[in-house]
Amino acid sequence: MIDDTIATIENRVRHASGLSDDARLELQELIVTLKSDVNALRHRVSENAPPAPGDTTRVGKKPSVRLALQNLSDAVAGQEAKHPQITELVNSISQVLSNTGI
Repeated sequence: MIDDTIATIENRVRHASGLSDDARLELQELIVTLKSDVNALRHRVSENAPPAPGDTTRVGKKPSVRLALQNLSDAVAGQEAKHPQITELVNSISQVLSNTGI
């Protein structure tokens, strides 16, 4: 899912007509950094990640929507706390895109 989101951002940056060359370059550099950070995070997580509390999907059951939303909310809050640089990077990309009308 994150890869799809990054690809969408890349595509929009690539085809945005109102972007200056400097803004486009800045966004492209931020995207490269984001990809690198996400890949590094994936590598660390895949090596030693225990199942998340309440994660019933690993045992073949679907969690309720409420539980899934709570797990997502907890995961986002945890990632923001554990990886403030990635959070800051995503916020920077969002701000540049917002400022350029994308």
